[in-house]
This record gives sequence, C-alpha cells and structure tokens, in this order.
Amino acid sequence: MKKALLFILALISLNIVILLLLPQTTPFKKKQIVYIAVAGPMSGKDKVQGEAMLRGIRLSLDKLEEEGRLEDKKIELLIFDDRRDRQTALRIASQLAEQNKVLLVLGHYYSPSSGVAGSIYKKNGIPAITASAIADQIFFDNDWYFRVTPSNRFVSGFVADYMKRGMHQTSASIIYDNDRYGSSLAHHFERRAREVGIQIKGKWSFNREGKGLNESLNQITAHLRAIEDPGVIYFATHASEGVKILTILKHPGTSYTVIGTELFSLPSFLENLKAQPNEKKSPGYYSDRVYTILPFMTEVAGQKAYDFRKEYLKEYNHEPTWVAACYYDAMQVAIRAIEKGEIEGEDIRKDRRSVRDSLVRFNTLRTAIHGVTGSIYFDEKGNVQRPPVVGVYDGQRLFPANLQLQYLSGTRETNSAVQEPGGTIGPEEPGITSTRVVYIGIDVFEISDPDVNQNIHTIDFFVWFRFAGEFDDKSIRFINAVTPIQLKEPVLEAKDANHTIRGYRVKADFRNETDTYRYPFDRQTIKIEFRHERMPRKNIIFVSDQLEIPGTVPGKKSGKIMNSLPGWNITRLSRYPDIETVAWGPERNKIDFSRFNAAIEIHRAVWNLVVKIFLPILAMVLILFFIYDIPLNRIGIRSLLIITVPIINTFYYLKFQGVFLRGYLDIPFLTIYGLAAIAAVVSITAYTLERHGKVEVSRFLHRAAKVFHPTVTVVIGIWLSYVYMS
Repeated sequence: MKKALLFILALISLNIVILLLLPQTTPFKKKQIVYIAVAGPMSGKDKVQGEAMLRGIRLSLDKLEEEGRLEDKKIELLIFDDRRDRQTALRIASQLAEQNKVLLVLGHYYSPSSGVAGSIYKKNGIPAITASAIADQIFFDNDWYFRVTPSNRFVSGFVADYMKRGMHQTSASIIYDNDRYGSSLAHHFERRAREVGIQIKGKWSFNREGKGLNESLNQITAHLRAIEDPGVIYFATHASEGVKILTILKHPGTSYTVIGTELFSLPSFLENLKAQPNEKKSPGYYSDRVYTILPFMTEVAGQKAYDFRKEYLKEYNHEPTWVAACYYDAMQVAIRAIEKGEIEGEDIRKDRRSVRDSLVRFNTLRTAIHGVTGSIYFDEKGNVQRPPVVGVYDGQRLFPANLQLQYLSGTRETNSAVQEPGGTIGPEEPGITSTRVVYIGIDVFEISDPDVNQNIHTIDFFVWFRFAGEFDDKSIRFINAVTPIQLKEPVLEAKDANHTIRGYRVKADFRNETDTYRYPFDRQTIKIEFRHERMPRKNIIFVSDQLEIPGTVPGKKSGKIMNSLPGWNITRLSRYPDIETVAWGPERNKIDFSRFNAAIEIHRAVWNLVVKIFLPILAMVLILFFIYDIPLNRIGIRSLLIITVPIINTFYYLKFQGVFLRGYLDIPFLTIYGLAAIAAVVSITAYTLERHGKVEVSRFLHRAAKVFHPTVTVVIGIWLSYVYMS
C-alpha cells in the first residue's frame, strides 16, 4: 500500500517537473521586455485627453493578453507628460533618444508637440505612431512617423466634398487659427472648395496665443454678420476658440450652419457651451446645427467598434471618445508591427528598424490592420486615407449626421458604381457614394410567454423611424419573428424642418435563444431584431434615437413594461444597432447589413426556486454525512439510507433537468451521487475490516471520510457560488 502511494506521488511529481520545464508551460522562462513610450498631455487642462489615450492603449493591451499573443514578450508602458508644450515634447524626445531603450512611441497628442519631437525620432531612428496629430507638416520628410487617423489635407478636402455633396451648398466662409493646425486645414479646404465649385465668401484668421484674441474674434463675427449669406462656416479652430466665436455670433433671429474640427466632438466643447446662460436657458441654443468632423463614432462603425464600446463601458463606466478608440487602434498597429518585425531584443536600433519596416509594409487593404475605427493601412507618407464621420449636435447630443460620405476606393479619383443587393446604387458624384442614417426607437408595452418550450414570447411594442428625405420602412424585415411581419399604416406621423417621423404599433411572436446554464440564477434576453430587406450597411445605417418623439405614443400609459411572464422579473430594455452579415446572391458573397435590436433582459424570481432545489440537496448531503455515525453493526440501516438518497436525488434531478438541460446545477446532483458512492465504499470496507479485527484501521477510514465529506461539500459550494454569481 505504501509503495503504491509513493509510486503515485513520484509519478505526479515527475509530471509537474516536466510541465515546468516545457517551453510552452514553464513559468520560469524570462520574457523579453518591450518598452513603449506614451507621450501626451497627462496634466493641465488637456489632462482628460491624455487619460483617454491611456485608457484606449491599456484596453488594447488587455485584448493582447486575452488573445495570448506575444507570449514571449512583455510590453511595459513608459508614460510621459508633454503638457501640450513644444519645449517639453522636445525634451522628452531627447530623453528617449538618450535612454536608448524605447522601441517605439505612441503620441504626441497635438501637432506642434509631434512636429518638434518628430525630428528627434527621425534622427535617432525611433518609430512613432500618433492617433490625433493631423497637421501635414509633421510628416514632411519624416518616414519614421505614422498616424492612424486621416491628415489635415484629407479631412479638409472631405469637408469641402461634404458641403457640396452632402449638404448641397455652393458657398462657405472660413475662420481659422493661424497656427500649423488651423492654417493647414483652412488652406486645403479652400483649395478643394474651389475645385468642387464652392464660393468662398470670407476668410478670417486669429492668433489664439496673442494678446488681442477677444478683439480679433469680435471683429471676425462683425464681418460675418455683415455678409447677407456667408454660407456654411468652416471653423478650422480649436474647441475653446470655437465656443467663443459661437457665443458671439449666434443671437435671436440668426441662423448659421457651422462645421467644426474633430475637437468640437470632445466632451469639453459641449461642457463649455452648456456653461453659457443662453444654452442653460434653452438647450441647443448655440450647439444645435453645429457639425463636427471626427475620425470615429461607434454608431456608424463596425462590429469591432461595438465590441470595443462594450468593453470600454465595462472597464471605465463611461462612453469612449474618438481619442480612446484611435489610440486603441494605434496600440493594435504597434503590436502587429512588433509581431511582424520579429524583434530579438539584442540591438534596439535594429529592432526599431524592423518595426518601422513592418509599419511601412501595412500599405494595402490586403495587409491592413482591421481596427475599431476601420481598416488601417498607410500611404507613402505614413497617412491613413479613410473618410471621417460627420456628427451634428441636436438637443445637446452628438448624433451621426443624416448623410455620410464614402470614397469608393479610399481616394477621390475613383469613378465606378457599386452593385448591391438592391441594385446599382450611385454614385451621386464621381467616386463618391452616400450612406444614409436612420434613427430608430422602440418602446415595449407588454411581454408575455405563450410557449416556454419553444422559447417564443409575444411582444407588444411601438417602433418609430426618424429620417431625412425618403425611407422605405415597409421593407423592414424582422429577423427573429415567428411569422413575417408587414408594417402597414403608421399610427404616428410627424415632420419638422429636417426629419420625418413614422411610428408603428406591432404585436407579434418572437423566437429567441435561451441559456439556462446558470439555472436557477440565469438571466435571459428576449430580443426584437430587424434590418432592411434590400439596403446593405454601405447604403443605410441604423442608429438608436435618443430624442423624444413629438406627440403621444398611441397606447402608451407609462414608462414601464407590463410583465406577463410568471416567475420572471424584467431588468431593463436596451436599444442598440449592430451588424448582420448575410450570404447574398448566387455566389453567396458576404454582405453586411445594419441591424437594430431591442433587448429585454429578464431574471428569475429566484428565491422560491432556491428553496425547492437546494434544500433537498442540503438534506441529502447531511444524511450522507450522518451515515458515518450509524454503528457498523447496523449496516442494514446504513445500506438502506445509502440506496434511498440516490433514488431521491434522481427524482429531483429528473424533475429539474428538463428546465436547465445541462449546466452548473448538474454539479450538486452529481456530487450527491459521488458522496453516496464514497459512503457505500467506506461502509463496506470498514465493515469488512472490523469483522477481520482491524478496528483501528476501520475507525481511521471513518475519520478520513468524515473530514473528506464536508471538505468536498464546502469546496464545491464555494465554487458554485463563485460561478453562479460571477
């Protein structure tokens, strides 16, 4: 007996040693440390942008760990605060060059900081990736700097195209800051505007760091007011100056359409406007009809963006800005470059060159990194040429504009049509196609449960569509409806200056998948899912409507959902868009459709079930434990109890198994069988030993069983509590 035990222990020890020594499983292998510097405004008034940079980057590193990539390397971030100051940025870049241990740099946030630091990075062969500095000058003659967002040249040209094709405007005015950022935007916008036939009515600049800033802004607004029709006003400015101009420019009786930079989309812009008395008194007084051009909005992005938003909200409990999303992608690009570069960690200069060469090779759609902001690949100057998103403020909320533009090949020179499920669509202009945005809202009145076994629920709800122009809402396809649903006559129809709203009352059966693995503590989601029958996502995108609809919703009595589900409580109603990929046509090509979801989360009224399920289990565990206190001379009583407990256990197991199928609830029932089997073995063995006079051995076996029984019960109980509640 002892020899067998020693042999088993030796075998286990040998296996542990082998596992510890194998390259795939050893914890002793020294990982190569890769240092990545992050440089941005980590203090001062722009600290919030530095924090957004770090949050996106760290979430990207979490994703790396989750996917198990770069297992032989450990990435360590070195955080540097450039304070949005060029001299500080220059000092940081010089410090990184002297230390000679950083593989690459993420940042800087602003163009002036990136410009001065970039010359040091180029001189010392340090690759850098920015996701926010868009001035063209920082990339002139610098093949070590890359950016994952479009350049000033590209963005300002896009603004001109959007004014012409998306807004159908033929005149514009320009206000710009005469620093590198603003002057570059203004210059390229003006050039592209003239190319597409937009007349420039006026052009004014100011020095944001000058002493007479307020006087300059007053003069600019006076000139603007003197023009009868200044057209769309392009603000090539920073957010703080944009707020000042808007508050001076807008007054009762005036109506200006403004397009601002990506900085107008950040929370600080709206917060500064909200502090103004008129905006407090009348929300939207200054902000309504202010457009902004930004590199990313979750609402009109792809599936990766929805997943990113979900993880970001879970980690940080607030919505991600484009800054966080773009620096998430910058980190993803850096990771891929490190993987492709196959760095060795012996010669930092050689490793930097390898990473830089990898970045250069990301130069086509085939070699692109598909991030949350889209496909990322660089042109010969290290830029990404991807159309930005147009947002517009309405009621102090930023929404995707009704129309988004796409360049068919990522450039402005393409002239071809696109074959889609609905036929040949566009382009309206050479090389440009438009994507319409439709805002959707759903209110649920009642949910009932006509067929539990088939997972079918009846849902009574009101759905509305808010859109500009025309929209074929009769072609909406409800994906998980048991029988096809045809939207007939609207019960609500209203119009304002910019939109049409149509609402429909629907009551139908919907089939949903259920997951009872955590029964009886399970939570289920009952969904309404729909998409357009013919129009793919390239041509139409659904967005959740955050605005109140005008008038009264027919049949709506309160904000609560009537619950007709016995044994269930309704937790919340979520409304969100995502993507459905459909195999289309004879060649079964994959086409992405914008899909809208209303998800009703429900959970069981659990405590009555807990008593019904776990009280008998606890009783059986206690019976099996106290069996060991029954004297062995009453082996018949012991045997009767040991046989009875599994029979009772089987009765309850079969009773509940039809509900939960397979899940965590299997574990306690199977544990009862295991404990009963152990009790039987121990009882028979102890009885046999005692009959042969080995009383001490029999008692030892009983003591061991009485320790093992509660130990196993407690361990399994703790584990079940953890998995049920996690």
